[in-house]
Amino acid sequence: MIIYVNTLSCLLPFLFLLHKPSARRIKKAFREYCHHTKVFCLNELLCFLGGAAAVYALSQLSAVISSAINATAPIFMLFISLALKKMFSLNLHETITPQIMAKKLICFAVIITGVIMVAV
Repeated sequence: MIIYVNTLSCLLPFLFLLHKPSARRIKKAFREYCHHTKVFCLNELLCFLGGAAAVYALSQLSAVISSAINATAPIFMLFISLALKKMFSLNLHETITPQIMAKKLICFAVIITGVIMVAV
């Protein structure tokens, strides 16, 4: 059952081919992607396997623990994006100031407190 959800989410992007302006842009960019097919396919395979593993793992847990784990996702996304920004000098289109980081850390503290309250 879990595989069907991930397979459907893998096939949904093909609906963009039905939208004529999007289909034209996709066809125009297709040549560039043909040169990087191996990387693109590896990326899609890893994304599919990661999504399937996450869905399977979370389906084995209770709803309370599953939602607590999902609530911590923003923490990991922040640290991963900061690491990628440092390593590859990526422009994340997000202003990162000490005030914004303080707000995010307060929110993360509230999330962690909620997770601990649910777990205990």
